[in-house]
Amino acid sequence: MIDYNLCYTIPMIIKHTRDTLSETYLDAVAIRNTVFVKGQGVPRSIDIDANEAYCIHFVLYDDKGQATATVRLLPNIDLKLHSNVWPCSTTTKVKVWVASS
Repeated sequence: MIDYNLCYTIPMIIKHTRDTLSETYLDAVAIRNTVFVKGQGVPRSIDIDANEAYCIHFVLYDDKGQATATVRLLPNIDLKLHSNVWPCSTTTKVKVWVASS
């Protein structure tokens, strides 16, 4: 059972970036490497792709400053519905990849 009160009792910080040279991006890549490449055997060439610079990379940090989860949002330019896409509003759709260490 999920304790939803946990979200309110542990301070968390969420940072985001599009800068693929930033510390936040490097933290996101480290989590994705652990979860997808090492954990699930996904080739790095699929995880790190040509869309990296177009994505918004979010990283969740715990109260000790440790990166604990990440999500990569890729705006869908053609606005056609694809798998792993959901409408954020009536005019925007995004692809979502979530990883948590």
